[in-house]
Amino acid sequence: LMVHALRFKPMIVVARTLDNPLLERLMEKIRTRVGTRATPRHGAIRVLLKALMNNESVGMLIDQHTQSSSSVMVDFLNRPAATTSALAALALRTGAPVIPVFALPLPGGSYRLIYESPVEPPAKNDPDPVRTYTQRCTNVLEKYVRQYPNLWLWMHRRWRVDAGGVGIDPKTAVVSPNTVVRKDVCP
Repeated sequence: LMVHALRFKPMIVVARTLDNPLLERLMEKIRTRVGTRATPRHGAIRVLLKALMNNESVGMLIDQHTQSSSSVMVDFLNRPAATTSALAALALRTGAPVIPVFALPLPGGSYRLIYESPVEPPAKNDPDPVRTYTQRCTNVLEKYVRQYPNLWLWMHRRWRVDAGGVGIDPKTAVVSPNTVVRKDVCP
């Protein structure tokens, strides 16, 4: 995101405040050095909507589990995943294109940014346009996760629902000691 800001124009990103205040200050210093601004998830819709109306770029991650009532269930790596609906809702409301961006590491510590083609919006008569758009965006993400599984790291539990879409209580969930998430998720 910071490379995008250097090459094109600064953007507004949704970011969770880090638990470590020293790391949070460091990240904020790095972001603002190139003009990028971060907004916390709570209250982000209003900030992002205003930015889009002002023809600014916004950045969001969609591979995070969301527990809000505005999340939608989509298929991600053959499992139901609660996913933010904000990206699709904002794009549908403003007409802004959704352009997936991926950073792939190169030798020497640099990165290659891949800008995918805009995700096709759902048809006007789609009965659930937010879910359809979110699924299409998730499909692009899944393509990259499958192509580069070694580059994808989560520090949280992405799936908190079982294969039938039923919520799993993290306090009572049992994980087999033989479970290998990488093999199960990215064959």
